Formats: sequence, structure tokens, C-alpha cells
Amino acid sequence: MKLLTYITAILFCIIATNVNAQPPNYDDLLIYFADGDYVKLIKKAEKYTLKDDTKKDPQPYMYMAKGFFEIHKSPGDAPEDMTKNAISTATRYAVRAMKYDKEGILAQDETNADFISNMKKYWLESIDNEIITGNYGRAFGLVMKYGKLSPDDAGVEYMLGACKFRRNDENGATKYWESGDEMLTKITSTGDWKSEDFRMMKLGIIETAKALKEYDELGEAQKLLNKVKQWFEDDDEFMEIYNCYVNSKC
Repeated sequence: MKLLTYITAILFCIIATNVNAQPPNYDDLLIYFADGDYVKLIKKAEKYTLKDDTKKDPQPYMYMAKGFFEIHKSPGDAPEDMTKNAISTATRYAVRAMKYDKEGILAQDETNADFISNMKKYWLESIDNEIITGNYGRAFGLVMKYGKLSPDDAGVEYMLGACKFRRNDENGATKYWESGDEMLTKITSTGDWKSEDFRMMKLGIIETAKALKEYDELGEAQKLLNKVKQWFEDDDEFMEIYNCYVNSKC
């Protein structure tokens, strides 16, 4: 009888250990997010990021990113330490989530891709605003933030190069443009691209072409435009630059 009790106790411990070893499903975070309680969401998610068994799980970081992004859009009664630079904080946690996502866990929830897409659109709009006002120094920093959400993005590299050129850093510009050229050659399909991916590519290419033309490198600008023309033949903004530079229809 004692032996049976002993065996039962061991089995119970094994089962309990296995249950405890299972990663959490984060239903609590999902509920906080659905309820719009982003302060509690962030605080609870942060606790997961500090625990040894969940600190490298991408999901708590993604929830923190979503929480800060929502606070950025509507601060409400969130404390100042959460509202200050909320969008940059959201980006930082999103990047960390992507870094820890070794097994593609985030892709199991399609809302994560939509969230990253919205983050990138935010930064793109900010970049556009800075370019319109000619503030390429500020634009450079914003492109860097965008680039962390979009690694190996040729459009980002071209845009960084254009910003460097406008800041009279020709060597820095060349470095980024060469990196962009290398990444461009590795693109085999744009089937999974989103609107912001095309938009960043177009922006980087156009700004780079303008810079090359001003640097008396019209031939290089023409070559670059021709490399991506097939993706933007229905884009009026791109074709206006293309026809001006390539077909002399200015």
C-alpha cells in the first residue's frame, strides 16, 4: 500500500512538472488587450518578460508593443512614463518580439502582421513629412526606426543613403546605396509585399535617383529606375520621375 502511494505521488509530481513546464497561453494578456486596458496589459506582460521561463518568448513583448502603440494613439489616463515616447517604445518591443520569434510563433496570429504593418505605415508617414520639409537629418533617424521593423529592406538602404547625401555625407551615402544594390539583386518576388513595402521602395529609389542626378550621375539614376520600373508602371509619381530622367519628358 505504501509502495502504491509512493508511486502515485511520483506520478503526480511528474504530471505537475510537465504542466508547469508548458508555456502560458497568455489569455490574461489577450483579455486586457480586448478590454482596452493597456496599462494593465503592459504591466502584466512586463512581468512575463522578467521570468526565466518566458523572458525569451516573443508574445509578451508583442503585447507590450501593442499596448504602447495604443497608448500612443490615445493616451487616456495612462501614466506619463508610458505615454512619453510611446511609439518608440512600442517599436522597440516589437523588434524584440521579432528577434525572439525563432519558431514563427507570431505568424500564428495574423493580427501581429497587421500590427507591424500599421507601425511601419506610421513611420513612413512621419518620414514623408520630414522629407517634404527638407529635414533629412530627422528623416534619417525615422528611417532607421522603420528599418528595424523591416530588416534586409533595400528601400530602407536607398533612403538612408539619400538622407546621408542631403547631409553632405557622400561616403556614407555610397555605403548605404551599395547595400541597397546588393539587397535589390536578392529580390526574387514581391508577391508577399504589403503596400508599405512598395511605398518605402519607391521613396528610397526616387530620393536616390534625385540625389544621383544632382551629383551629375544621371546614367546611374536611369539604371536604378529601370531596375524597379516593373513594380511601379502604374504609379504616377514614379513614372513622372522615370519619364523625366529616362525619356527626357520633363
